[in-house]
Amino acid sequence: MKRRFLALRIVSIIFKILGVLNVIAMIGVIGYTLLNADAFPTMQTKLPVIGGAVAGLLVGTVILFAISQYLDLMMALELNTRMSNAYLQRMGKVMKERL
Repeated sequence: MKRRFLALRIVSIIFKILGVLNVIAMIGVIGYTLLNADAFPTMQTKLPVIGGAVAGLLVGTVILFAISQYLDLMMALELNTRMSNAYLQRMGKVMKERL
């Protein structure tokens, strides 16, 4: 069968790219926080920022990849349903010819 759902495939790829960019950005935020002594002079000022970045890293990345995988799952379900319907129609034609 021909490939369908080009727009959904593009959206799924965009969500995956955003997930990777989220990981890179949060690692950058953590690195910036740890290395910048002017903006964050003590460890007590660094910990909330690092905690927020780690939470954003985990939650944001998981959500973005979950949305992407959900779209892939829905496309696969639709394609499998179409293929099953086509097979059943072919089977019905064969059975009709035999009877």
